Amino acid sequence: MNTTEIFLIAMAIIFTLPWLIWRVGRTDYHAPLVVVQIVTGILLGPGVLGRFWPDAYAFVFNPAVVQSLNGIAWWAVMLFVMIAGVELDLRQAWVHRRESSITAGLALGTPLAFGCLTAGLMLLHDGWIGPRAMAWQFVVGIGMACAVTALPILILLMEKLAILRQPIGQRILRYASLDDIAIWGVLALILMDWVRVGGHRVVRSGTDGPVAPACAAGRHADLLPEHRPAHQLDARR
Repeated sequence: MNTTEIFLIAMAIIFTLPWLIWRVGRTDYHAPLVVVQIVTGILLGPGVLGRFWPDAYAFVFNPAVVQSLNGIAWWAVMLFVMIAGVELDLRQAWVHRRESSITAGLALGTPLAFGCLTAGLMLLHDGWIGPRAMAWQFVVGIGMACAVTALPILILLMEKLAILRQPIGQRILRYASLDDIAIWGVLALILMDWVRVGGHRVVRSGTDGPVAPACAAGRHADLLPEHRPAHQLDARR
């Protein structure tokens, strides 16, 4: 089978299997469709399917298929970011700005702080962070994972409770929408290419800030004394 056929098989599995589990198993009361999709995605990953059925995983989710799926996933994430906070009623948020900012800030900041604290403890042991990641990215990333608002699940839950259109439901949605907007800003800071941002800076002796980007150090290495020709050093003396 060629890559296109295998890709269509993978897409059919990803879209139909969670729906069949949700529909046939009637899990809507205990687990909405979005929860079933998340759990199924984990089970289809390398940690479960790839470990217990490696041949099936290698056939369906081969590198070419995974690359195509990643392209769709990137586009989906960009669309998701674009619609972040679309449920927010800006007029009501401005009228209740003090209450909304305090409550949403605490709802975001408390789990974020505890998540960062947990990540700091995890860093005391090796094996938690990748070779190219920075410690602060890992800490803030774990904090963000603990603080992120599961907005689709929240909306489904409030629909089940018949409070989505009620004042209490709109208030909860307002807080969650503000958190949803803020958490994407946190993710943008984590994923920002800090080496490229700081690459234009000239490395000076001990005055370049707390973290000197590696590319800046390499690009301006000739400015350091040990890399200057001897006649330039003599001239400065």
